[in-house]
Amino acid sequence: NSSIVMKNNQLISITANFINQNEVLGQIKKILLTLRKQLDSAVPGSLHDAVQLINNNLDRDLNWKKFGVSFEEAYPGFFDRLLQVAPGLTLNEQKLCAYLLIRLSSREIADVMNISLAAVNKNRQRLRKHLNLEPEADLSAYLGTL
Repeated sequence: NSSIVMKNNQLISITANFINQNEVLGQIKKILLTLRKQLDSAVPGSLHDAVQLINNNLDRDLNWKKFGVSFEEAYPGFFDRLLQVAPGLTLNEQKLCAYLLIRLSSREIADVMNISLAAVNKNRQRLRKHLNLEPEADLSAYLGTL
């Protein structure tokens, strides 16, 4: 039990680092976009390249792989059991399940997945449908039973 708590804390720490990274990259992107608007049509190609580089590094595969390794240590076989219950889940839906299982808030999930809070809530609704759960069902608790 203490091992699971320790690994869960490690997952939360990894996720917090991803959130922080995404926030910093988002702030840099905002500054660059403002600068691009100020420069108007005289935007250098390197500025556009910098914005693209930031877009390509917000919550990408490497972050998920790092998280996935730690998650699998804490919850061995979770994704296999999840896909047995709901075989058609997308990778993003699986990510959402993992984040819900470790009890991240909707705001934290939005930050780590680099999506809006409204998108998180919509994805939660869709996930409930995939799992055949009532709208008022506690999704995190259900995932904990897997």
